[in-house]
Amino acid sequence: MHDHIISEAIQYSINQNKSILILGSPRSGTHALGSVIHKQLADYEYFGEIGTINGTASPWNEIEKLYTSTSSIAHLVAMTSKLRLSLDVDRIHKHCVVIQLRRENKIAQFASYMYFHLTGGVNGPAWHNHKITDTKIEPGSIVASDEQIDQFLLEQIIDDFFRPDYVVHYEQLNFDKSTVNKNQFSYDLPLMFKNLDHVTARLGHWKYSYRKYCEQK
Repeated sequence: MHDHIISEAIQYSINQNKSILILGSPRSGTHALGSVIHKQLADYEYFGEIGTINGTASPWNEIEKLYTSTSSIAHLVAMTSKLRLSLDVDRIHKHCVVIQLRRENKIAQFASYMYFHLTGGVNGPAWHNHKITDTKIEPGSIVASDEQIDQFLLEQIIDDFFRPDYVVHYEQLNFDKSTVNKNQFSYDLPLMFKNLDHVTARLGHWKYSYRKYCEQK
C-alpha cells in the first residue's frame, strides 16, 4: 500500500512549509486523493482542481494560488494547462510538494475517460459520485479509435516531465475517508466498447516505465 508515501509527503510539506500539488491524468482519482489529504491537513486551504479548461482565460495561471497563499492543496489534470506550465517546473517545486497519482488499470481508466467525455461530463457535475441509475451508454455501443487511445496515452506520460517528489498508484491507496464516492455503473464499463479486443490489445499490457523515485525526502 502507498498510504505511507502520502504520510511522508504530508510531513515533508509541513516541514518545508510548502503547498501540495497533485498531478494526475483524467479519471486517475485526483479529486479523491485531494479530499483525503485535506482531511489530514484541515488548516491547509483546499482549492480542488485548478487549471480546468472551461472557458476561463488563461486557467493555468491559477497555479499562482499555490505561490501566493499560505500552505494549500490543489490538483492539476488538464493537459493544456500542464503544457503551459511546463516552463514553470522549477518554480512549482520551490513552492510545492508534487505528488503524481497514477492508475494502473488503463482499460478501466480509458473507459471512464471516454464515458464522461461522451456524456458531456467535461463541464458538468457528473464526473464524480456517478450512480448506477445514471448510466447513459449501452454496452457494445462505442467504437474507440486509435486517435482517442493515442490522446489518452499522451495524457499518461506528461506528468513525468514535472519531476514529481512522490509517485503513488490509485489501486494502492485507501480512499475510505474520501468525500468522493467511487463511480457506479449498471455494467462493467469497458464493455461499452464494441471493439474491446482492440482496446485491450492497445492498453491491456501498457505499463509505466520504471524509474526510481525517492519516497522519502
